[in-house]
Amino acid sequence: MARKRVAETGRFVKAEQEAGDAPAGAVADFAVEVAGARVGAPRPRHCRTFARSRMAENMPAITAMLVAESRKGSLGHLKLLVQLCGMDKGEVTPKVKRRGKSLEAILMEGWEREKDNFEPK
Repeated sequence: MARKRVAETGRFVKAEQEAGDAPAGAVADFAVEVAGARVGAPRPRHCRTFARSRMAENMPAITAMLVAESRKGSLGHLKLLVQLCGMDKGEVTPKVKRRGKSLEAILMEGWEREKDNFEPK
């Protein structure tokens, strides 16, 4: 159930009340009317998650629009499409960490060399 908050007092009232019943200054709490559909607007700490989910929902339509505009010859749309697909980065090779020899390996090599060069008296 949606609740409304009275701006002056900060107290909540039920949303089912008629406009005449609600006190002056009542506003919807965290809800936005978008194209006839009621969509819960996020709190500030959830804005990035909300934007990502909305973007993911609309990604097929966005991609189709970018393809259609780039076919018409729009370089800006083509550039955005190439960046979105990741084709501008080329072949990415994984970085290999090269670690030096461990202390054990260095000491064992030195010991083996000394053992080979050892001359008994």
